[in-house]
Amino acid sequence: MKTKNLVLTAFALILYMNTSSLFAKESSKVPQALALKESSNDKKDLIGSWEIDIPRSLIKLEEIFYKQKVENKDSKSTLSIDRVTADYLFFKNVKDELHYSIKVENLVYVYEMSSKVNKNKKESKNIWMELNLPVDNVIDELLFTNIEALVVQDKKHIPINLEEVMIKKLTVFPKKDSKLKNAKFNIKGNVFDGSIKANGVANPFVSSIPINLNLKLEDLSIDKLNPWLKKAASLKVEKGGVDVFVEFATVNGKIKGYVKFFTEDLELMNEWKDETNFFKNLKMSAFNFGLNLMERTDEDIISGKIKFEGNEDSIDIDFSELFETLVEHFFDGPLKRKYDKSIKLKSL
Repeated sequence: MKTKNLVLTAFALILYMNTSSLFAKESSKVPQALALKESSNDKKDLIGSWEIDIPRSLIKLEEIFYKQKVENKDSKSTLSIDRVTADYLFFKNVKDELHYSIKVENLVYVYEMSSKVNKNKKESKNIWMELNLPVDNVIDELLFTNIEALVVQDKKHIPINLEEVMIKKLTVFPKKDSKLKNAKFNIKGNVFDGSIKANGVANPFVSSIPINLNLKLEDLSIDKLNPWLKKAASLKVEKGGVDVFVEFATVNGKIKGYVKFFTEDLELMNEWKDETNFFKNLKMSAFNFGLNLMERTDEDIISGKIKFEGNEDSIDIDFSELFETLVEHFFDGPLKRKYDKSIKLKSL
């Protein structure tokens, strides 16, 4: 389970660096999730209704509802799905593979985090699904449409809205000789006035989860991040936009990746520029180039790159790469707006 924890940590790192406060004011994006959080009705059936359409080889499940029962202030989850449609495709006799597709419509998920901390409590060990069925179950396409997720902690909401998540060639309950088959996935959605897209490969049905992720956040008005920027770095932005590119891979307890960003027409509050030691240090270190870089470039674009690497115990963030790219930017121009394609599962 160490790799699973790394995946969650990596996602948390990316969200923290790029979007942790973006969602704070976007509650309008997840109206169903907010309504589900306020709902006290936990007596619904797990599945509202279902039907089998034999001529069309379809199985339909309607109005799925699940609410985790908890005591005191433990973490709790609530989930609802309007419809799940499973479509049998074919059986490949040569490879002993059963193929089908699944569509999940209007998934709403609320996770309310626990506020109590018990240091003496031993960490529970999760048991991964490692069934050795005689036949591989291959989901050719697993499509999620209109996902609303709401994470709640200390009365603060982090709403997440995704238009579509597509997973292809997902081998479920595999035979022992096919555990390393990775599925491809694509994600797209919106954050404030920007768009978010991601793609990669993963296999969530083995005990050590390998994952390779590329993520792109584009056309976000950076002034919307002011509440978080002011708290994290005493920074306040008057205007400007930002694009973010992320690549990371994790396997066998190791993680490696980077965050690349581009800001356009960035204008900082004069008060912040005058009083923050960061600019004074950068100016001295770069022989006055640092301050000029933050105030003016030929294309009004600032680009930078931050690397991170580590294992299940700790993740190191390399800010030296950021300084190098800022200086290179001054002489050679901004970084290229594309993935480096340097982070691969096999490289770990």
